[in-house]
Amino acid sequence: MAVCLYHVCFASNYMPQGNSWELLAQFGDKGVQVFFILSGLVIPWSISFRKYEYKLVKEFLLRRFVRIQVPYAIALIITIFCYLFYLNPSMQVDLKSILTNFFYLVPYSSDSWFLSVAWTLGVEFQFYLIVAISYPFFTSNNSWVRRLSLLCLASMGLISTPDSINSWFFFPTWAPFFAVGMMVFFLRTQKFSKKEFYISFSIILSFLLFKYTKLLLLVCLSTTVFLLYFHTSKPPSFFIFLGKISYSLYLIHLPIILIAGMILNQIQFSQNFPNLSVVVLMLLAILGSFLFYSFCEKPSLKLAKKLKKE
Repeated sequence: MAVCLYHVCFASNYMPQGNSWELLAQFGDKGVQVFFILSGLVIPWSISFRKYEYKLVKEFLLRRFVRIQVPYAIALIITIFCYLFYLNPSMQVDLKSILTNFFYLVPYSSDSWFLSVAWTLGVEFQFYLIVAISYPFFTSNNSWVRRLSLLCLASMGLISTPDSINSWFFFPTWAPFFAVGMMVFFLRTQKFSKKEFYISFSIILSFLLFKYTKLLLLVCLSTTVFLLYFHTSKPPSFFIFLGKISYSLYLIHLPIILIAGMILNQIQFSQNFPNLSVVVLMLLAILGSFLFYSFCEKPSLKLAKKLKKE
């Protein structure tokens, strides 16, 4: 929702300008780093429910592919059609650019993202590969193997980004955030003692302060505190609903708000009622995401669960 609000206010120059939401929305893009921390916790946690063997790597990646990639492919097609038939009819689309977008190879090509938020999925899939291969080391009974594995993951943040690649699309840039999520996983599954967790977490916070920004450090700290001390709180039903459709919201909100925002701008609605326009665009994004979840994401989720059972 934070990222969606950020895009509603800043995704294009025809989005509602001068609205009262902008003060809050300017921090919405930091939801990306929250997303990475959550992935560092959730992905190894989901693997931990089964006895891990290397032969299960193929199954894990296949289920991730079905769960993530099928809805993404549909959202990608919808986005391309929205640009070609309304937003930017002159946009160049060919088979190569479609494939580089589908397989998250845009950073290594001359192509651009059609669905701009998809760069985070590219980073995510790199994390999936690392976890799938290295999970036995991360969860080893030998404490020093676990510590060294986590240190290696966090230390990837020291790797310099090649000049030809945008640092935001490069997994090592965000590796410390995934490492924080994994530390929470270690603590919650009693692989780490509280003392060990707090020492490791303090080291990573110091690194974030050195290499990143104070705001990202605050994002990391607040997210971790929430995961540690508020995870037992039952959220309101509306938040549960948003959580259920959150991946669909992530995938489909941009084409929805861009088209709706352009229409509101053309009829002068966003100029006359900027605050109300933000609310309208957010509600349209939620409604469209619910429909996408019902007809596109939910079937792929069921298929992924079926593959797990088999």
